[in-house]
Amino acid sequence: MHTGKAPEGLFEKKKKTLAIKAAPITLLNVQLYKLGIDDILRRCVLEHEREGISKEAHKGGARGYFQGERTT
Repeated sequence: MHTGKAPEGLFEKKKKTLAIKAAPITLLNVQLYKLGIDDILRRCVLEHEREGISKEAHKGGARGYFQGERTT
């Protein structure tokens, strides 16, 4: 029978998990950034920016998505 209560300590475990997942995310000047394993902050792309970035990656200066380092 379900009592409606979570197992003891479950809430604390979820809080710790969320803190670990959120740790590399930073808010600077109303922009979200994620810290990479190379200690470089990368700006999170907004939804309305996606199409332009994709077009530039395929047709612009990067000369195609196959050149991963240039695209990144």
